[in-house]
Amino acid sequence: MNNDENQPDANAFIEPSFVLTEREKTFMTRNAKANVFTDLFEDKRYLLLLYKALHPEDTSVTEEDLTNVTCRSVLANTLYNDLGFFVRDKLVILVEAQSTWSKAIVFRLFLYLASTFMQEPIYSDKTLPFIGEENGAELPDAELYVIYTGPRSKNMPEKLTWRKHVAPGRSMTWDFSVDVIYEGERGDIIDQYVSFCHITDEKRRVGGRTKETMIDIINTCIERGVLVDYLRSKTVEAMINLLGTPFEQEQIYRGMLAHRQKVGIEIGERKNSIEIARSFLESGDVPIDVIAKHTKLSLAEVEALARGEDIR
Repeated sequence: MNNDENQPDANAFIEPSFVLTEREKTFMTRNAKANVFTDLFEDKRYLLLLYKALHPEDTSVTEEDLTNVTCRSVLANTLYNDLGFFVRDKLVILVEAQSTWSKAIVFRLFLYLASTFMQEPIYSDKTLPFIGEENGAELPDAELYVIYTGPRSKNMPEKLTWRKHVAPGRSMTWDFSVDVIYEGERGDIIDQYVSFCHITDEKRRVGGRTKETMIDIINTCIERGVLVDYLRSKTVEAMINLLGTPFEQEQIYRGMLAHRQKVGIEIGERKNSIEIARSFLESGDVPIDVIAKHTKLSLAEVEALARGEDIR
C-alpha cells in the first residue's frame, strides 16, 4: 500500500544540489521581475493571452496574427523590460512592466514608439511609405500601456498624458498618452504577472536575495496558481538564471577577479578596479550595479565607463 504522505509534491520544484559561495548565495538580481516579464511574453502563447486580456472583445485573434517587434536598445540600460508587438498589420501594442512610479514613463514610451517605427523591417514596410506619402499610406495606430506593480495610492491616474504629467502648465498643441494598468481580471495573464511581482517582493523582503528565496518564489507561485504552466515549462536552472546571475558567470567573475587582484598589487587598487569593470562591461553579461558593488566603484563611475568615458 502506497503512503501518499511520503510522495513528493508533483507541483513543487526539486531543488538541485548547487555548491555556492557566500557571495553566490546572495546574488538574486534586482531585475528578476523584468527578466521574467520579457521571457514570459517572448512566448507567443502568453503574448496572445496578454493581448486578449487587453482586448477581450477580439475573439478571432490567433498567434499567427502576432509579430514581436520589441526594441532591444533605445536608452542604454533602461528599456530592457519593454515589449512591442504588432497585432495583424494595423495595431502596435507597447507594454512595459514598472515597479517604481514615475511620470517619465510617458517620455520613455514616446521614444520607444519612435524607435519602433524606425527600426527594420518596420521602417521599410510601415513607416517609409508614410514618410514618402506613397499611395496615401497611413502610420499604424499605437496603443501604449504601462503595467504598474508597485505600491499604489488612491491618487494614481488611469492614464498618463504628456500635457498633464510631463509638461503641465505649458501651452501645447499636441498630446501623447499611456494607459496605466494596475491589475488584471482575476486569473488572467496580467493578474498572474502582477501576483508574481507581489510574491517576489514579499519573499525578497523576508529572505533577502538568496538562492533559497528564488526557490521559495517559484514554489509559492505554483502553490497559489500563479504562472503555473510557464514555471513548469522551465527547468530549475533556467528559472534561477532568470531570477539571478547565472552561476557560471559568477564563477568566471570570481576567477577573473582573483587574477586581476594579483595584477593589482603592481598597478594599484583603483586602476585595477577600473580594468575589472571594463572587462565585465565588454562581456555584456554582468549588470552595472553588480560591477559597481564588486569593484567598489560608484554606480556613476561604472555608467561613465559604459558610455566609453575615461575615469581616473
